[in-house]
Amino acid sequence: MSFTDADLQGLVMRGGRLGGPEPQGGVSTDKPLAPTAVVEADRKATKDGVVSLGQTPVALGTELIRKHVTLRFDGSLMYAIHAGLLVKTLTAPIPHQRRAKLTGARVATTPLPPPPSQPRRAVRRVGADGTFVVARNKLRPGVAHAGKTVTTARPP
Repeated sequence: MSFTDADLQGLVMRGGRLGGPEPQGGVSTDKPLAPTAVVEADRKATKDGVVSLGQTPVALGTELIRKHVTLRFDGSLMYAIHAGLLVKTLTAPIPHQRRAKLTGARVATTPLPPPPSQPRRAVRRVGADGTFVVARNKLRPGVAHAGKTVTTARPP
């Protein structure tokens, strides 16, 4: 069914709303993807910080548990983007030929966002045994620092 300009004006007069921009086109699976094409797909990480790319599970880490991420495939790399920031860079687990077949795959239209500008920090109190834990890693500054509060930083 096609509408004339008069039909559309009549709909607007009766309370209809004007449409927004056209939706972004997905990747067509019937024609091959250009070798330089950058593909994106949105996913939600599980309670274990894992996303599913078809039959391939990918562990993103505990900092992305139950978060919505955009996975961007560019060449041999996969970028995880959350809240408009680049949070992780991994080797792409999906070969270039299969990327067009991912559910919700689309060609990227925006540039890669910047990484967080500040390093990640963790503040911990050193235990009586001279150790503390950050991200399941046990660090040992020594018994001389027992009871002190320490700040560790990881580069962005």
